[in-house]
Amino acid sequence: MRLLIKPTFVIPFVVFIVSLLFAYFFSHLGNCNLPIYQCFNRWDSGLYLDIAKQGHTLFPCDYSVLSPEEHIQWCGNAGWAPLYPFLIRIFSSLFQIDYAICAWLLTQAFYFLFLIVIAQLMVESYALKNWLLVFMASIVPGHIYAQALFPMSLTLFCISLLFYGLLHKSFLLAGIAGFFAVLSYSIGFLLIASLSIYFITDLILNKRKIELRKHFTVLILTSLGFVSLLLYDYISTGHWDALFLIQKKYDHHLQNPFVLFRLHIERLWDYRNEIKIWIEIQTLFTCLSVIALIVYLLIKSKMEKPMIFFFIAFAMLMWFMPFSINLDVALYRNMIVLTPLVFLLKELKIKYLIMIGLIWLSFSIPMGYLFIKSVLV
Repeated sequence: MRLLIKPTFVIPFVVFIVSLLFAYFFSHLGNCNLPIYQCFNRWDSGLYLDIAKQGHTLFPCDYSVLSPEEHIQWCGNAGWAPLYPFLIRIFSSLFQIDYAICAWLLTQAFYFLFLIVIAQLMVESYALKNWLLVFMASIVPGHIYAQALFPMSLTLFCISLLFYGLLHKSFLLAGIAGFFAVLSYSIGFLLIASLSIYFITDLILNKRKIELRKHFTVLILTSLGFVSLLLYDYISTGHWDALFLIQKKYDHHLQNPFVLFRLHIERLWDYRNEIKIWIEIQTLFTCLSVIALIVYLLIKSKMEKPMIFFFIAFAMLMWFMPFSINLDVALYRNMIVLTPLVFLLKELKIKYLIMIGLIWLSFSIPMGYLFIKSVLV
């Protein structure tokens, strides 16, 4: 019972209820008169529900215009992570409920769990600042996807649990969280690179054998998540690289981020008379925010250097990697993966938190509307 009156439970619970009200607000804003779970069943949601029904699939695309000399392009659902669909299938069978309803309930459950975990990293009392921090965690750019039939709330929960484990030196917990994080979202494997930088930096700077073994455990367990994904794809499709075969047809390849940044600025003019301008405003603001966060970590942070480099690597890889792939990558969805970093804002003065929070809130309404209208993929 004591847990139920602690600020680390009460504040997330209240914020969770507010986030649910936001979800209903967005559905009405977009004139969606369907049941709430259907209003948040958009685009790739269908792929996750399809994986829940039949597992990963991979087959050659039927392009009759292709000449024999051209490479085969692959279709199917193996380009999307399997953990969320597997949980949908398990709980749907267990409770005998529709897959879409089960997906909505799982999304909400993991979103609440995420808020509880992130509160553990930044809430100490019922002070106004703590309420504000948790509320900000619920309205970060891209937060609409944490309410949708997408694995984003599951991913946020796993990554925030990884952060909690590392910061509290619960390395087994961190490793298990990393394992499931990789299986929850298609770019989750980038965590392996972030943890590698953490381990190498710790090896160079500290050379503490016991700590290094524990840190290496986190890296190994997280890597095993990716190995498990490849193994599952090989068993189900006959191709260990099914994820990459499907993504290949979208012409994803690294490009000059400065060129792409300029193109995003040009899109501001293209969308000047459309509500879609908010997509580019939010993208450019996130770019500048990630850079500002990196500078802050390098100059102001009092954390140990290996941890600082880990968070820098995480921010750089999870944001600038998808940013540099393609102008039309769904950055408005990928940016939500940065959400667990919000705990780093706890050192800021409340006036700056209010300023950032108001900016994020200004993004919420147009982006929520665009999502319900299926403009956002």
